[in-house]
Amino acid sequence: MSSAAEWLHVDPRTVARYAADAFELRGGRYYAKRHDHLRVEMQVLTPRGPIWKMTNHSLQREALSRQARAVRRDSDYGDESRLRELGDETVELEGEDYRLRLETWELDRLIEGAELHYELYAR
Repeated sequence: MSSAAEWLHVDPRTVARYAADAFELRGGRYYAKRHDHLRVEMQVLTPRGPIWKMTNHSLQREALSRQARAVRRDSDYGDESRLRELGDETVELEGEDYRLRLETWELDRLIEGAELHYELYAR
């Protein structure tokens, strides 16, 4: 927890107050849990463009991060391999399922419409 506080430039008590669910106490020290249930607002890229949705599990955040990295790799380098790796994977956010892999023509349309520039996490 102290390294998280240092990275965020906040007091460790602040981390404990807002993210206690993400840590566990073992032997007098705090360690990050493998998975957590923190609520974090993130953007998911849909065929209509990016939209803000609330996540409530670390697995959802990992899936959206994989999507963002795959889209970035395709748009910057033309490498579609990471998009293909997403396969038919979906993520459920706020009761709706979202397909992570977008088709090439969907991404091209978003790029042409300047809708691809998005922030993954809310500020």
